[in-house]
Amino acid sequence: MPAPNNPGASTTFGRLIRKHRIAKQMSQVELAEKMNTEQQTVSRWEAGKFKPRAADWPRLSRVLGIPMEDMTEAVVKQSVAHAKMSDEDRQAEVTKAASRLDQVEDDVSSILQTLDLMVSQLGLKIPARGSEPTAPTRRRGQVQARSPRLAATASPRKRG
Repeated sequence: MPAPNNPGASTTFGRLIRKHRIAKQMSQVELAEKMNTEQQTVSRWEAGKFKPRAADWPRLSRVLGIPMEDMTEAVVKQSVAHAKMSDEDRQAEVTKAASRLDQVEDDVSSILQTLDLMVSQLGLKIPARGSEPTAPTRRRGQVQARSPRLAATASPRKRG
């Protein structure tokens, strides 16, 4: 049953997918392969973070043996539960999402700082935004790259 402050945490639709997958003794990886997607996507479906695209429902119905009517009913129940959320619960959801966004921004900032430090330590020259990156050039036995992507793959070739 969903937590009162987070009706999407364990959705009716996600529980339906999980219940039928387990009944078929199928792993998330196996279901992902049959649905032509990734295990992480199946995990997100079951956790209620995402729903499968409507175009994928017929295949999901066949693979797991879930009647389309049951899938539709689960989505309707989930929508009704969301509509019944109080303003305080909605505000809590918005606050939680904003907090996650702040964390992502902090993570991206840390990654960019780390990349800047690595570029600086490697003595790489990054072209100005909008200019074309150039291929690595050889100078005194060293390879100097003009972009971090090229730097990661550039290494001096041994002749011989």
